[in-house]
Amino acid sequence: SDLDERVGLGLYRLPGSLQEAIEAYQADETVRSWFPPVFEETYLGVKREELKIVDGNTADTICAMYRDRY
Repeated sequence: SDLDERVGLGLYRLPGSLQEAIEAYQADETVRSWFPPVFEETYLGVKREELKIVDGNTADTICAMYRDRY
C-alpha cells in the first residue's frame, strides 16, 4: 500500500495539530538536541499556553485568532 511504501522510505505525515507537533518534537531526540534546554522549556511553555487559549474553539475561530495576531 501507499502507507507501507511511505513508511518503508522513512516518510511520515506532518503533525495535524499543535498537540501532535509538540509530541513529535518531544519524541525526536535529534531535533531536541539542536536547542539548549532553556529554549526547549520556554518554547514548550509558550506552546502549551497556546493550546489552552485555542481549546474548545472551532477551526474557523482558531484560524481567525492566528490571522488577527500575526
